Amino acid sequence: STCEIIKVEVDAGFSKEQLAELFISSACLVPVKQPPVSKTTIVILENLEKASLSELLGDFLAPLENRSSENPCTIQRANGVSGAFYFHENCFLLGTIAKCHLHGSDLLVQQHFRWVQLRWDGEPMRGLLQRFLRRKVINKFRGKVPPPCDPVCKIIDWILAVWHQLNSCLSRLGAPEALMGPKHFFSCPVVPGHGQATVKWMSKLWNAVIAPRVQEAILS
Repeated sequence: STCEIIKVEVDAGFSKEQLAELFISSACLVPVKQPPVSKTTIVILENLEKASLSELLGDFLAPLENRSSENPCTIQRANGVSGAFYFHENCFLLGTIAKCHLHGSDLLVQQHFRWVQLRWDGEPMRGLLQRFLRRKVINKFRGKVPPPCDPVCKIIDWILAVWHQLNSCLSRLGAPEALMGPKHFFSCPVVPGHGQATVKWMSKLWNAVIAPRVQEAILS
């Protein structure tokens, strides 16, 4: 059977009705009178910290845990019409959330999922940026590894040090919401002989992304 992966970027305006439509259009939710499809479907909801977990997922928890035609549920669609559906057994829901602690009703949602914590200071995240940027360097040098004294290697080491030092300081300040994941640094330019390009890029990232994020976390 085939496998379909569907990624959705969640924002504050993403509603449970929209999520229901997504489940229906991807054949995760099947009308009770229809047989299940043969394909496997994986729905990935990214940035769940921007939504209320209980409001978005609350109505789907029981039918998701009991995926079969024997456990139908009533779903209200975006057009206001309700219908009976069930989740087929080969439908899976994954999510990403950049949040250290959940509160209130969101804690009840947490109990229905298996959680994998990816900390910036532990593997596989800790070494991810280093591996990514070194691969970039090797590609630029056509498959060869430049010596550690090469300016490109030195500036990559500097970027890695900035990332680790930044997050170490934020952790000590008690501002976990401001911690920076490695993805913000993936766009770092690797230009042999032009280290200034990386410095300019870092300056823009600092002023446009890092500084406002840190300021917001500290003031809040």
